[in-house]
Amino acid sequence: MKVDIRLDTKELEKALNRTKDEIQKQIPVALMRTAQFGTQIILDRTEKGKGVNGPFKPYSPFYAKAKNQGWPRTLSRPAFGGDSSGVVNLMVTGKMLSSIQQKMDGQDSVRIYFARATEAKKAAFNNERRPFFGFNVSEKQRLQTFFGRAFK
Repeated sequence: MKVDIRLDTKELEKALNRTKDEIQKQIPVALMRTAQFGTQIILDRTEKGKGVNGPFKPYSPFYAKAKNQGWPRTLSRPAFGGDSSGVVNLMVTGKMLSSIQQKMDGQDSVRIYFARATEAKKAAFNNERRPFFGFNVSEKQRLQTFFGRAFK
């Protein structure tokens, strides 16, 4: 006895190609959402006084006193009313952190960056002393999981 089975795989191939096309269309949206989530990770962590590698180094005694008391407006700096919390969170005016943006950088890449040059300079200066702009191993894992969930 013999059973002969013939399958037409054309329909299966079409279905697989449709699925592949749908996934390809979802990638840019998933990347942008992941970048927005990554930006929120940076902002939340920074607000708590933590950098990529743990708690920030304390401010110098001079700067801590000035930040506590505030300062008047000058030509190069806006007035600041003071912050007695003592938390090192890289926040005085909020302009630097609010300048963080995301944009597509090619088909399969997204960039998190500072939209204004003056804020990018401040960020580079701060990032040298207190690394905050980036992700540690556990944050990268969270981002990878977040991205993967976009396709389930």
